[in-house]
Amino acid sequence: MLPFLASGQGAYDRTQVASYFQNQEFERAINYLHSLTQQPGNELQIQADIGFAYFMNEEPKQAKDAFLIVYQQHPDNLQANLYLAQSYGLLDKPDSSIGFYINLTRLQPANWRYWYRASLLFQEMTAYDSALLYIKRAFAINPQSGRLLITYANLLTRLKQGNNVEPLVDGFLAIDPDNEEVVARKIDISFRKPNYAEVMRWGEKLWRDSSELVAPMVSLAYSLLNTDSLDRCLLLCHWMMDNNRATQSILYCAALAYSRKKEFVKSNELLDECLKISLQKEAVSFFNAKADNFEAMKKYRMAANYYDTSYYIFHTPLDLYYGGRIFDKYLRDSSSARKYYRRYLQRHKDSTILGQGKLVQYAREYLKEN
Repeated sequence: MLPFLASGQGAYDRTQVASYFQNQEFERAINYLHSLTQQPGNELQIQADIGFAYFMNEEPKQAKDAFLIVYQQHPDNLQANLYLAQSYGLLDKPDSSIGFYINLTRLQPANWRYWYRASLLFQEMTAYDSALLYIKRAFAINPQSGRLLITYANLLTRLKQGNNVEPLVDGFLAIDPDNEEVVARKIDISFRKPNYAEVMRWGEKLWRDSSELVAPMVSLAYSLLNTDSLDRCLLLCHWMMDNNRATQSILYCAALAYSRKKEFVKSNELLDECLKISLQKEAVSFFNAKADNFEAMKKYRMAANYYDTSYYIFHTPLDLYYGGRIFDKYLRDSSSARKYYRRYLQRHKDSTILGQGKLVQYAREYLKEN
């Protein structure tokens, strides 16, 4: 329950409202408290309880209105400032919220959370110099927090003070080498230098710990590639693939590694996967539209080439039918048309495209007749 004014004035018995709060019956608490607001000497305590009930009932505007009444008479009350800061935050009014967090840093200067929240709000308002001052104070109070360190580092980088980041990161890791977010930042710093030895030192640690972070693993993979540790690079890439964390960058790295090992077929297979990721599925419509344009311009072989490219990337069986139609209808090349139609019928059984019954029937009849 919300502690507030230990004034002892009046005869306000909080037993009933305490029961409502304990059972999370906040609407009943609100109705009950509103029936008591005229009790002389207890108005502020009742307003504080009303504000708390509204806040817990996810009604920040009403909570804010109630706590403002308390704040106006007790501007140093901790709970009033805290719930006003949070309520204005929920109302997406950072310029109002931040003033109360600043009050809280004055009321409880050793509480790093208030300095941290103020810093985040200053960032939201793009007041980065002020944000840096507050996060610096928060980190000084709680230097064991990786979350604070990362926020601090990001602000230093934004304000072009990036040279100060690595000493902070190194100092933190000397005490706590197991914080994954800070290790990831160390890897990022080292990769940009580039210092591949440091990337591999820390990246291998994350790998041994089966980290789920992707970005540092990408840096590790390319560091291994760039130092010609090709087998180790491929082992990492396939580990990422097996654990469903392979990005396009990982696939491309593996493709480069296979190419350096002269295993060009495997490299090309991975490059095909990269193409699939790079080109949006909707791009098949663009290829088909260009094919339609070339068909209308009577540039039939260009049209067929676009259907080939579209099928190569997206493996849509319908592109095989359209390619066959070009050779069938316009180029009068029955040998090529048969190849396209035959492949279309073979692939169509696995297709999710519906409504192709007439096309299937035509392709079958064509193969019988030609």
